[in-house]
Amino acid sequence: MNALRLFAVSALILLSELVFIRYLGTEIPAVGFFKNLLLVAAFLGLGVGLNLKWSVSKALPLAALTALLPTVLVKVSVGRRLVRSYSGLGEGEAVLVGQLPQADQVLGIALLCLAFLMTALPFVFLGRLLGAYFDAYRQSLRAYGWNIVGSLAGTVLFSGLCVLSIPPLMWFGVSSLLLTALVISEFASLGAGRAGLTAALAGLQLVLTIPSAERREVWTPYYKVTLFPMSYNSGLEVGHGLEVNNVWFQESFDMSYLRRREELTEQAAHARNLRFLAPFELARPRSVLVLGSGLGNDTASAVQFGAESVDAVDIDGQIIRLAEEFHPNRPYRDPRVRTVIDDARHYLTATDRTYDLILFGVLEARALFSQFANLRLDNFVYTREGLRAAKERLAPGGVLWINMWVPKVWVLEKFVKLMKEEFRDQFAILHGVGSAHFSFVTSDRLRPEQIAAMTSFVPGVRLIEEDQIRRSGQAVTVPTDDWPYDFFRSRGLPVSYLLLLGALILISLVPLRLAYRELFRVEWGFFFLGAAFLLLETNAVTRIALLAGTTWLVNSAVFAGVLVFILLANWAAAGGHFRRPASLFVCLGLSLLVSFAFPYSRLLSLPNGWAITAGAAVLTWPILFAGMIFSTYLRGASVPSRALGSNVFGAVMGGLAEYFSMLLGNRAMTLVALGLYLLAWHAFRRARVA
Repeated sequence: MNALRLFAVSALILLSELVFIRYLGTEIPAVGFFKNLLLVAAFLGLGVGLNLKWSVSKALPLAALTALLPTVLVKVSVGRRLVRSYSGLGEGEAVLVGQLPQADQVLGIALLCLAFLMTALPFVFLGRLLGAYFDAYRQSLRAYGWNIVGSLAGTVLFSGLCVLSIPPLMWFGVSSLLLTALVISEFASLGAGRAGLTAALAGLQLVLTIPSAERREVWTPYYKVTLFPMSYNSGLEVGHGLEVNNVWFQESFDMSYLRRREELTEQAAHARNLRFLAPFELARPRSVLVLGSGLGNDTASAVQFGAESVDAVDIDGQIIRLAEEFHPNRPYRDPRVRTVIDDARHYLTATDRTYDLILFGVLEARALFSQFANLRLDNFVYTREGLRAAKERLAPGGVLWINMWVPKVWVLEKFVKLMKEEFRDQFAILHGVGSAHFSFVTSDRLRPEQIAAMTSFVPGVRLIEEDQIRRSGQAVTVPTDDWPYDFFRSRGLPVSYLLLLGALILISLVPLRLAYRELFRVEWGFFFLGAAFLLLETNAVTRIALLAGTTWLVNSAVFAGVLVFILLANWAAAGGHFRRPASLFVCLGLSLLVSFAFPYSRLLSLPNGWAITAGAAVLTWPILFAGMIFSTYLRGASVPSRALGSNVFGAVMGGLAEYFSMLLGNRAMTLVALGLYLLAWHAFRRARVA
């Protein structure tokens, strides 16, 4: 029975972690833009819980009660229309879509603090349950094995729910079932009253997550998508608007009304002309590639301008299906259009087709996608290597047209610098007058002045000379595959982010330290193992995104790979196959150096599934040796739950260390992890001598 309890609570912890990260990061955009916030909160809560000594009968009802807090926060935020409040921290360093005036930013920071604390609390009590079941098991390595199997089950469950586009009601439903299973197994210790109360609280979670019927919502594997009709003031419906993660993203627009401006603002008309008229007036293409085709406006324009073939590439099949149903022109049903569900960067490398016009459509993802890394969905497209891949897919005389949303001067400077590095002076900058929309256009047959002349008759579109750009006076870093941060100004640590996270951790831990003197008896070897582990995991999420985009499916592939290697390592350690940790540390160091040097971009030419599998295997195989080291030392731990708690506390440090990728680049994080493992080796040696 204890093995099943350990399995169930481990599955519940991993599932709850992923559910809270996605649900809060979606519904409260301030959280979605603040990297690693909820991941650090979850690990912090687990670390505290693993070191507490409360009874299971006390911890289980409190776990059910505190699990309601994040959903209550979402309900209150949505009900009082607070969800559009964003943190303005680091405004000079990064672009956060939807930044508000300074007074409203205080509200955004308050939401961040509440989200952090309300996420950490349930994991305190879930951590206590995990610690209790762990210590009750006589064989620590077998207990750890059940812990990993349960975590793997939680990962698979959440991945399946995301792939099937199942809404949060069912996410919380599965979590409630796991919690109810624990209640049933502990009925004797809880008693009828506490058991009934805990089950009722688990059921209340479902009530709080019943979706609103006001708008059509679809939870794709990447976004929460909200679709609603749009019309002119006269009531004439012209298409649908689309929000992703509660942030305005794009619209499906009837192209037959494109030239009707009587009910459009001048700014909106100019932006549409730049995106949907000018590319086709210039290129007059027979073959078109649209990257980030979304709801289909660019595709509809290509069809209306007489393109003979259009390849429409988008990573989100659900948005394509919505467009097939709701776009007024139904472009994806046209026989000339071929839809491809793939990451834009992967498609550019994997295809052998060439095009007269390659159009970067709606690629600037309006939300930070991954709470496990500093990524947005578009990151590996707008890099030096990404533009080079697009250039190679142009037919002779073809046109590359890159649409960009440019909210700050330094963003414009950044992309001008990128274009100059790749295309020298053979490109033009076009602007939709009055809007934040710019286009970077290049062709081997056209000079910038020719591009300007051929688009000059399109209303509201004008050429921007480089010397006309108002300078920000700030240094900018060109995005590359190693530093793919399009909307961060330059290399450096986001100090304001780290200060807020550090303050939240201190506010959480200081009162606990005063109340429980024995809470933070850290075993430093396990601490550094945990820090290196989470850093490696988050870095793997970032680097594998190059191969297939930043999606929940890709994240899950990394998590599953990590857990499988840990399970194999634990099996090997339990069988006594490795008794010399020093040799394991050597193997770990060599595997990290191989991972550091491996040319991951070479895998882009593989089919999508093979690329993900191969990338995940190469990125996570050092975990096999790290897992053997952990299991070897865990076998000799006097208090297994304390060792596990120290490991989880170290993971909090690893979550913070991931920010150094914004200074050093992603590959260098492997070397930082190597340094942390060396610290772990040193700590274990000192403990053995002592």
